[in-house]
Amino acid sequence: MSFFDAVGPTHQLWEFPLVRPTQFVSRTTRENISVPTAVGQILTRGRTPDGVIAQASLDPRLTSHLLAPVWSFQAPDKRLRVAVGFGDCGDDASPGQLRKKVTDGMIRSYLVGVLLALEQDQDGHFALVEDHLTDILGLPRYETTGRKRASRQRLDTIRRELLSLGHIYVSDGPDGRSAAHPEPLLNRIKDLPGDYYYVHARVVWDSIAGYRATGFAQVPRKLLPLHAKDVALGLGLARFIRDEIRMLDGGPGYISTTLEKLASEVGEDVQSKVRDRGAGVYFRLLSEALRRVGREADLAEVRITGTGRLAEAQITPSNSLADAYQPLIASRRTKRAGAKPKPRAARGPRNRG
Repeated sequence: MSFFDAVGPTHQLWEFPLVRPTQFVSRTTRENISVPTAVGQILTRGRTPDGVIAQASLDPRLTSHLLAPVWSFQAPDKRLRVAVGFGDCGDDASPGQLRKKVTDGMIRSYLVGVLLALEQDQDGHFALVEDHLTDILGLPRYETTGRKRASRQRLDTIRRELLSLGHIYVSDGPDGRSAAHPEPLLNRIKDLPGDYYYVHARVVWDSIAGYRATGFAQVPRKLLPLHAKDVALGLGLARFIRDEIRMLDGGPGYISTTLEKLASEVGEDVQSKVRDRGAGVYFRLLSEALRRVGREADLAEVRITGTGRLAEAQITPSNSLADAYQPLIASRRTKRAGAKPKPRAARGPRNRG
């Protein structure tokens, strides 16, 4: 029995209002997707060999409750506790196995789910409206049977990946109100007529909707039509820009780091890829991918100076992304201007002995 069979697709951990799928229509069109930094860290940096998933440990309480092996770990910013359960991993599963279970496709499907919920404005609920999903993913609407079948297969893949996100459970940190009651990161609910809709974990959705004070990264909508591997890379780049936002506040206007460090920050498994391809080939291909994804997603201009792991990477956010962060930058400046200088400690008399 798989993990999801154990908990069931209609497993409810909080009260769901009854919402008919026919009510799910897009009320707004958003240029950016708001992703909580804790979730962004887990889906990108957390998947690296030395990331947070590498520190996962078997959770006996959740394993007993959900009747399947569940591994849990703390998100880097301590606001989120995460549990991942897959029945085919077994009790002796390694964190490396769990890392491979969080696929690039699941990352893209999660971003699609966040965008749909924001646009449909149903308090974290959303349905897959095929025509709208086709537009989001940039799929052409072909009349020929073969090409229409190919588009349907991609949509079916999105549905399977959304279902797989139910294997990931989240809760508050150790002292939070939901710490004892983890929720699926994304839950599929079967409506009475037999249709399905989806709902985001309340602890995550509250932060997206602004009910909780937490940071979030802005991810351009234009990222979604790209290949799943590029979407995962783009999310990592967007999260890295958010983490280094201070460099845009009174700094040079760009973020500077080494290519090797950037690769790790965006979620690349540097060690294994260098071993498989060689350092020269890998870092050259990575440089090309970062430039292309940054440009095609209207995310950032990425300049690479030099070659190899020590090459300098300069990331300049796009104008649209910089505009999205202006309120945050203005808030930082206001807080800094209002901060009172620390009083200098009184000095005692000098000892002239």
